Amino acid sequence: MGELWCLAIGVDRCNSLQPLRYATEDAQALRDCLVDAGVTAEKRVWLMTQRSPDSEDFDSFPSLENLDRLLDRLASQPIPPGDGLWVFFSGYALNHAGRDYFMLADSNPDKVSETALSAKLLFDRLSPFKSDRVVVFLDCDRPTAPHTGQDIGSEIAQIAETTGISVVFSCQPHQHSRETRYLHQGLFTAALLEALQHHRCRTFAQLEDYLSQRLPQLAEHHRQPPQTPRFVVTSPGRSLFPEGEVSDVVEVPAAPPTSSEDPKTSLAALWQLMLTLAVIPALLMVGVVFSPDSSDVEESSEVEMSSEPPANDTRQLLATAKAAIDPTQASSYWRAIDTLKQVPPTATGYPQVREQIDVWSWEILKLARTRAENGNLDGAIATARLVPPETAAYETAQVEVRRWGDAR
Repeated sequence: MGELWCLAIGVDRCNSLQPLRYATEDAQALRDCLVDAGVTAEKRVWLMTQRSPDSEDFDSFPSLENLDRLLDRLASQPIPPGDGLWVFFSGYALNHAGRDYFMLADSNPDKVSETALSAKLLFDRLSPFKSDRVVVFLDCDRPTAPHTGQDIGSEIAQIAETTGISVVFSCQPHQHSRETRYLHQGLFTAALLEALQHHRCRTFAQLEDYLSQRLPQLAEHHRQPPQTPRFVVTSPGRSLFPEGEVSDVVEVPAAPPTSSEDPKTSLAALWQLMLTLAVIPALLMVGVVFSPDSSDVEESSEVEMSSEPPANDTRQLLATAKAAIDPTQASSYWRAIDTLKQVPPTATGYPQVREQIDVWSWEILKLARTRAENGNLDGAIATARLVPPETAAYETAQVEVRRWGDAR
């Protein structure tokens, strides 16, 4: 039976570029979903974000040096025959002198070729693997700058067609890949979760058919411009997973949210959608986004403002966050806290929300201490790092992280 391996990279912040919002969260969600659902073992997932803890065998900070070292390792010690590899990147991409580049945490937009990861280098590192076992998922945004080029993704598509490696982009070249604070996800991620978990899409053809219908519906539902995915796949009927891997990834009893609802649907129904997507750890926010001009940026800003939940409706939001809690999973407390952070200080009921956030921060630290008491110091450190800044337990968590680190 084949096994699935995954390299998930999320880069929110890059030198001189406006920070992204959900690159880190979606990379982390991919890791959580694959591991929690039993699709793969934790040891077969490499997570690289600016907030993920280092593992024993590699530095998880998404710098060019660290990623290049990991890719070298993959190329020199390829995964076993019959296994599959997913590569996921969420962050900025630039096109420089006709070449596509992925921007990492230490990349410099003024020195792209020297400091960013070229698409050619990435695919060269993947060449030792059997091409039909590799899938590359891309969610690449681009800053508005004249020197970044206008054809991001064109080189990647050409390389994919030449190598036979499958690539999935979240939108067409003339579109933008949208994300919304209302869902705490990209629209593509929401549609992808439905496709894999509710509709059990197992081949590229099934996935493309579903996403091509669902993604435009979600965009309309959340008052966003149209968005459809782009697939560069040589064999549409081929399985997304290694042979014999995971016939049913996760059983989800609740029906997926319907797409015919009007955007003015009741708040409770809308937040039920968010709850469904929060409880089910996200898989991948993927695809290529093309640079918006200034008018596009203004339009996007207005859309985001109109899709935010009312500030004074904190009772429903608090109930939704509480319902998503799994007392054994620190990540569920983290997501619940992240949900409540939407409530502004001026909102009715904000003191109760602030109190609940602090309570949950201590619950995360409590789980970390339990792991430390059981001898799992690495797990304790990773858990304690989930305690968000500006919460009651944050400073204590940092002290514990340093203490457990010294004890390893």
